[in-house]
Amino acid sequence: MKKLTGKRERKRTGYSITELPLALLILFVFGAFPLMALSLTALRMAFVNLTCNEAVRAAAGTQTFSLAQTAAKTTVANLSQAFTGLAYNFQGGSNGSLSIYQTPLSPNGPPDPQPYNGGPIQTSQYLYQYQLSMPTQIQPILQYSGGLFGNVPGWSAPIQMNVTASAYCENPQGLNQ
Repeated sequence: MKKLTGKRERKRTGYSITELPLALLILFVFGAFPLMALSLTALRMAFVNLTCNEAVRAAAGTQTFSLAQTAAKTTVANLSQAFTGLAYNFQGGSNGSLSIYQTPLSPNGPPDPQPYNGGPIQTSQYLYQYQLSMPTQIQPILQYSGGLFGNVPGWSAPIQMNVTASAYCENPQGLNQ
């Protein structure tokens, strides 16, 4: 039998139902939403990297350097337009610079590619490759004015990236044309 003391005894059940909406709100605001924003930003970065890689591969298959520049710019424009509907919003990809590098085939030469400065093409001594460097800005998911935290790249300010990709030239005889 229950002892009556004059005070009501506190129930131990039912309180979690009243605390659940507040706990879910805190979990969503501080957990799920930042994770979603980070995932979409990473997806945008992957699209920029894919665009740069595809553009330099398109340039590598052309016959001359002037055609390579045109192919790279066209590929960047086409892919950035195609990815626009997939949370893809970047600026500055069209002003990428395509350059030529050469790597000596001899084991005593420098292992890193060196810039090609013109002259005759020597396929028996060098490997030639195109390198595309694209400075870009990836816009944040939501525009936030900074406020308490200031300008945080990816949250309240665009992320500045310089994406570089390279591919070996398939037709090195046309590099100086």
